Order: sequence, then structure tokens, then C-alpha cells
Amino acid sequence: MKSKIQYYYLMSFLTTLREWHIRRALRAVKKTCGPGQPLKILDAGCGFGQYTVFMHKLFNSAHIDALDGDKRRIDKLAKIIDTMKVKDISLIHKDLQELSPLMQYDLILCSAVLEYIPNDKGAVDRMTQALNLSGIMVLYQPVTDNDCSSSKFQREVADKIAEKQLPLINRYTEEGLIQLVKVPGLKLQKLIYTHGFWGRLGANIERLFFRSNRFRFPFSVLYLIFIHPIAMLFMLADYALPVRNGAGMIMILKKENT
Repeated sequence: MKSKIQYYYLMSFLTTLREWHIRRALRAVKKTCGPGQPLKILDAGCGFGQYTVFMHKLFNSAHIDALDGDKRRIDKLAKIIDTMKVKDISLIHKDLQELSPLMQYDLILCSAVLEYIPNDKGAVDRMTQALNLSGIMVLYQPVTDNDCSSSKFQREVADKIAEKQLPLINRYTEEGLIQLVKVPGLKLQKLIYTHGFWGRLGANIERLFFRSNRFRFPFSVLYLIFIHPIAMLFMLADYALPVRNGAGMIMILKKENT
């Protein structure tokens, strides 16, 4: 069981450009923290726990709350944590819109969650209320106006992917996302673009082929041998080169006195 979990997390990391950028942003946040900080972290919309487990290793003195509205994912993550013998992680089955301001955190990560929440502004407000003073929020969202899929091939791939995805409640432009986080006491400290031309191309190639089967043998093996090396070259270019305009945005926000 443990080897299967490690394989799943490895495949997720190798094939998801977003994870590379978010992990780098979290490591940068750690450098700005004082000794022993943060003490309490929220993974808002934790899914199957890729970032939860990563943050547990990165911030080894912190307690992490992993919150998700999907009971199936919480149950799966509970089994993963139990198998990996991980401590200092609490699981919360709750909608982000129901987050209590009494639950105070030094760091909140929210990755690609707000587009599925009807009251996204309310969710941002609740996360802000749940941040301690000087607390940090790392927010990642795809944006539509910065879609760098300029070639006909990339546009066609993006259309095919969109047909297979769950319907989104919210779609964000760059300006719309910036306006969304304009909450009293919450200050935008840094804006990081991801998924520029090369990253978008690599991600689309990866997502087009074996999207639903990439973790299943033998599809995952075939993917890794024949397809992923090509996609990964483009993803590495996106990760290593400056991205001035991308289809993803990471926002580093800090809570300050109003």
C-alpha cells in the first residue's frame, strides 16, 4: 500500500507542472518565516493530499489541517496518512465556505479550488478571517485571459480537455482574480505567473494523452516512456525560464492590520 501511495504521488509530481510551481512558492515562503514558523497550516481543498504531505515534510514542526468537501477524498487521505504513519495532520470534511474564523492559521494554501465554489468571494473572506496577523495565504488559480495556447494545435487540445473536465462555476481573468482577493487586511505581496507558452504546450500534451489512465499500469509506463519526455522538456522550460504572461497565477498574500 505504501509503495502505491509513493508511486501515485511521484506520478502526480512528474506530470503536473502546477505542483512544481506551487512547491517552489512554498519553499520561498519558508525562507521568509521565523524559526519554528508556521505553527499551523491549512490545506484548503486538499484533494488526495499531495500538498498536505509535502508541507508536512517542508514545515516539519507545524500542525496541518487538511480540508475538503469531498468525503471520498478525505477518507482516501485518511488511509494514506495512516499507512505512512504521518502525525500532526488533522482531516476536516467541510466545505471551504463553512470554514470557521475561530480556526486560526499561520499559512493557508488554496490551489485551484475557488473555481468550484459558488460563493468564491465568501470563501476568500473566510480564509482571510482564519489567518493570523502576518499570516500568509498562497493562492493558485488558472486564468483565462492569459491563455498562452496561441497555436491552433494548443487551442484544439485545450478544447478537448475542457470537454472532459467537470464544469467550472467560476472562470477568472487576471484582473478579476486580483479584485477577488481585495479584502480588508489582505495584501498582495507577490504575483507569480505559471503555464506560459511552453508550459501550456507541455501540460496540454500530458493531459491529452492518458489523462484518466496515467496512474494505471500499463498506461502509465507507456506514457512515461513515449510521451512524458517530450512534455517534460516543455514543462522544464516553463519552470526554469521567466514567465511574464501565463495561464496560471500564484498569489502570495499577507494579512496585515487594517
